[in-house]
Amino acid sequence: TNSPPESPSALSSSVNTGDGIDYSQHKRQNIGDLIQETLEMFERYGGEDAFINIKYMVPTYESCMLN
Repeated sequence: TNSPPESPSALSSSVNTGDGIDYSQHKRQNIGDLIQETLEMFERYGGEDAFINIKYMVPTYESCMLN
């Protein structure tokens, strides 16, 4: 079954490839990584209400500004 877009498993950036190589990293095709990067850019450059708006739409999102 597919996870809803906001679920942690759908946004997970870790891919279990076993002994293989994840070539999507090099090509920037890992959708979870791209979503996370996009949300972080929205938070950093989207103004003072960016985080609360992201959190409203993606309840599992955690702030990148605290790190």
